[in-house]
Amino acid sequence: MGLIKAAAGAAGGVLADQWKEFFLCEALPANVLAVKGQKKTTRRSSNTHGDENIITTGSRIAVADGQCMLIVEQGKVVEVCAEPGEYTYDASTEPSIFAGNLGESIGEVFRNIGKRFTFGGEAPKDQRIYYFNTKELTGNKYGTPSPVPFRIVASGRLTNEKNHVALIRAIARCRHAQDIELVIAGTGPLKKRLQRMAGRLLSRPASIGFHRNADMPALLRSGDLLVHPSIADLESVSVIEGMAAGLVPVIASSSLSAAGQFALLDESLFPVDDVDALARRIDWWIDHPAQLAKWGGTYAKHTKTNYSVESSVRKFVAMEREAIADNRR
Repeated sequence: MGLIKAAAGAAGGVLADQWKEFFLCEALPANVLAVKGQKKTTRRSSNTHGDENIITTGSRIAVADGQCMLIVEQGKVVEVCAEPGEYTYDASTEPSIFAGNLGESIGEVFRNIGKRFTFGGEAPKDQRIYYFNTKELTGNKYGTPSPVPFRIVASGRLTNEKNHVALIRAIARCRHAQDIELVIAGTGPLKKRLQRMAGRLLSRPASIGFHRNADMPALLRSGDLLVHPSIADLESVSVIEGMAAGLVPVIASSSLSAAGQFALLDESLFPVDDVDALARRIDWWIDHPAQLAKWGGTYAKHTKTNYSVESSVRKFVAMEREAIADNRR
């Protein structure tokens, strides 16, 4: 009876696995890294008794945007695809009478029945499809012993017109407030007030105070985002220094400040003294780390091209020559 049962199981299992499958993955949420691919079956489907971990030759596999598909056979990755589209799997070791040459397929099917018979009717293989999320996973803390803070750097005199009060309030209103670390480099009469406010409103300890000029390049390079909330400025050199270090600036758009001219995209500007708008800008950059990295490089290159000492000297010399030429006319 055992042999008869094994033979029936082998034949029934192979026949059930003759149907081609259609594999897909629904949209992956932002907090999901990977899922196992699912066979599409509806109430009208006859493909309901096949082995869950068998992929029949000729099966279709759909890959959506933002996904990477892996086919694993016997524990080994045999196919990888991250290009959106629909694909036919023709390298499977599981034959089907519905794929390829019919005569050859029938022979392969009977050989497969014999192989399964020796394993008690079960398929001696394991084939699986996995889908990995390739979209930006914000707030991902894996691989670190503790959450790595997102460091915001500001630089300037600690006075009312520099408006660091608005920056502290904006960070407190951010969705990512618990992940933000604030560093304000500067001195001035508002130092104690800003320290007390930061201690009361912010989730993480803030560093507010004097930094030596020699230490500023390293401080800027350690940051993730430069925020310049100033109401009034003349030269805005601190913004140029941050950009040169590869920091994306978020600048207050003020008629009394020259800093707004340095912004290369809308996400680098917010209306002056608008705390909620600044909080939204900060959250946007935290939510888009790939854009932050891309634009950090863009700002650094832009600064070197337009605001370096060499570039400034060339522009100054050109201006002088133009002025001399105009004077000779």
